[in-house]
Amino acid sequence: MILKSITLAGFKSFAKKTTIDITHNVTGIVGPNGSGKSNIAEAIRFVLGEQSMKSIRSKSMGDLIFKGSDSSNPLSRASVAIEIDNSIKEYSESVSPEIATFLTYDTITLSREVFSDGGSVYKINNTEVRLKDIQSLLALAGLGNSIHSIISQGEADGILLANPLERKEMIENALGLRVHQIRLRDSERKLKKVEEHTKTLELLRRELAPELSHLRLQMEKINKVEGERVKLRDAYVSYFAYEDKEILSLSENIQSHAAESDLLPALKNTLEELSQKEKELDTRPQDTRSEKRELEDRRFTLERELSELHFQKNALKKELEKETRDILIPFSEYKELNERCEELLGIINNTEGAIDMHALRLQLHDMYNAMRKYALHISDEKVIQEKLDRLEAKQNELLTKIEEIKREALSLESSEDNRFSLLRDIFREKGEVEKKITQIENQKAALNDQKAALEMRKESFTTDLQEAHIFVGVSVLQYKTHTIAEGYDHIQNKRLIERLKIRIEEIGILDPLTIKNSFEELSGRDSLLGTELDDLQKTRESLDTLIHDLEATIEQDFRKGLEKINFNFNNFFHEIFAGGKARVFVEEFAVDSEEVDDIEVKRAKELGVDIEINLPNKKTRDINMLSGGEKTLASIALLFALTSIMPPPFVVLDETDAALDEANAKKYGKLLKRLAQKSRLLVITHNRETMNQCDVLYGVTLAGDGSSRLLSIKFNEG
Repeated sequence: MILKSITLAGFKSFAKKTTIDITHNVTGIVGPNGSGKSNIAEAIRFVLGEQSMKSIRSKSMGDLIFKGSDSSNPLSRASVAIEIDNSIKEYSESVSPEIATFLTYDTITLSREVFSDGGSVYKINNTEVRLKDIQSLLALAGLGNSIHSIISQGEADGILLANPLERKEMIENALGLRVHQIRLRDSERKLKKVEEHTKTLELLRRELAPELSHLRLQMEKINKVEGERVKLRDAYVSYFAYEDKEILSLSENIQSHAAESDLLPALKNTLEELSQKEKELDTRPQDTRSEKRELEDRRFTLERELSELHFQKNALKKELEKETRDILIPFSEYKELNERCEELLGIINNTEGAIDMHALRLQLHDMYNAMRKYALHISDEKVIQEKLDRLEAKQNELLTKIEEIKREALSLESSEDNRFSLLRDIFREKGEVEKKITQIENQKAALNDQKAALEMRKESFTTDLQEAHIFVGVSVLQYKTHTIAEGYDHIQNKRLIERLKIRIEEIGILDPLTIKNSFEELSGRDSLLGTELDDLQKTRESLDTLIHDLEATIEQDFRKGLEKINFNFNNFFHEIFAGGKARVFVEEFAVDSEEVDDIEVKRAKELGVDIEINLPNKKTRDINMLSGGEKTLASIALLFALTSIMPPPFVVLDETDAALDEANAKKYGKLLKRLAQKSRLLVITHNRETMNQCDVLYGVTLAGDGSSRLLSIKFNEG
């Protein structure tokens, strides 16, 4: 980072906006006393975050604003801005995220504004930031408000006259350790806050402990009650599951018996029907005897008629036999005769002449008579046979009727036997029906008692279920889906329910919900506090590690840098004083606790930096024995040594050459040239030798309105 310019507006005597170009190696500010030259150095202190009003020669922030004059009005605000070239963009990776964004710009403008009410704001590229952000950014550039970067009149030998602690701080700033120190101090402040917060949380946790302990005891009782409630709920579920099935079974039994009661009218009707049949069977014997006599008479008539038919049939058979004996020729011969007659008739009809026709006719006549006689016999036999067949058919008809009568007679006898059997069956069935009617009537009376008992059981079930639901949350689904265990004892389970209810009442938790809510709330707070304490412990460990690492880094970088500074300091001191030796070294150093804050005391008690010098041809080792010029030159030698290790973007020297004589001024001028090779120099001076070393001069004068004005003079190089 390289400083490009400084702009003042309304700051002290610079009423109007004034910009000073600091792009040259050595920029000089000259002018008469009281013109406002030193206001430029103070403006730089102001924008870099100076908090001490003494360092900028003011009593309050309002004093930094232009007060006006007879010819000009006072202003209400003042501002100072410095413009830094950041085109190289070299910075540490450990920068805070708050300033990391600004480091990406090629140009960075730091500004500070103060108002008439004393308030002020810091800005980076017109964005409001904190002083901490300004300091972090300046630390990256090796800038600060320490003596080695802004040296006012009378402070040239400040680094020599500073105490070991201050000197150590200047050297640390010059070595670029300010970034680590800022982080270290931030970490230490955070650690302190963590410890304070830890104590607060531990106190809160201790305050919660008694009440939480009491609630924990109550929760143990509640948990015990809950355990008993679980047992009670399980017992209730088994109880209701059993009762539900029993009630259902009883309801089904009553319903089934109620259905039997509905059969009573039908049974009474059946009994009346059986009685009616019994009466009918009692009147049947007289009718049966009349039917039997009538059948006997009909059978006798038919048998007599059958006997007559049998007689007629025998007579016809005898007549038929007689006719059969009278036949002359058998039927086969008759057939031959018939054929022979037909043959003779054919001969007679067809023959003429010598045949004996008479003989043939006689023969034919005999044969005809024989055939006629046979034909008559056959006709009579047929008539007899037809009569015989009719008698046979009539006989069969009579036999059939007789058999029917016999069967009817047997049927009557069987019907009589059946009547007695039916009477026995009816009597037995009547007895069974009467018995069933008696049973149903008895069951109906018992059924009414069972219905009344069932209704009482249902009412008790409903009441118990409502109580169980309120008490332990038993639901219908629970007992409906519950399977009763094998060997379940309903009586013992009822006793268990009563015992569990008594135990729960004896524990005596009146408002478990409130206790639970309070316990959960306090437990949650306690757990949250515990979590926060764990997080704080982790943060503390992390900060301890970070602090240890930063302290180690600062210590290591400081000692290495101090060796280089020591080497360069001795060389430059030897060159300035034509011989002689000088060194800086670390020693233990104690500081009064009233002078610095606690954190600084902790570190200051350990280390400080002291200076030892040895001038040629003198035995002087104490820096307080040096003359003013010697102190200034020794300081410049040490500043040059510091700058050579880590050059700051610029160094402000405000009339630091005022005490030098001509010879020492020349040495001072040579040192400026060498110092300018490392950093931009802004020199406020009256010394001509110093002016000769400047690349550009700005002259400051007072205008008629009392404000400072700036004129510039550039010298040709070469």
